[in-house]
Amino acid sequence: LPIYQDLAQEKLFKFKDEVLICRGTNIKTDNKERQADIFATNLLMPERFIREQLKNFAPELCEYDLKRIANIFQVSKQAMKIRLVDELKVLHYVQGVYYKSEREAMEAQGQQSLFQ
Repeated sequence: LPIYQDLAQEKLFKFKDEVLICRGTNIKTDNKERQADIFATNLLMPERFIREQLKNFAPELCEYDLKRIANIFQVSKQAMKIRLVDELKVLHYVQGVYYKSEREAMEAQGQQSLFQ
């Protein structure tokens, strides 16, 4: 693989024996970096396909299930967790369990939903 990377850098980008810096100094405030992250996330883990895959799993998922989903999309478990829990909010994490239903997650925490 390194041979192909070197060839691509030389032929496509005219880089040879140069160090390429891929990240800005402040990732959180670097707009170009953030746009690249959003693009990569949507490319590697499209919402439609994620929702389709989640149908194959029980209403409650464990860490192993999360790893299985990450393997399907060939991304890290952490990247998948961020996508499912933080960005898409299709899973709700409570004490080691991921719930598809926000209501079930609240009940697992001992809370009652105001809207039943």
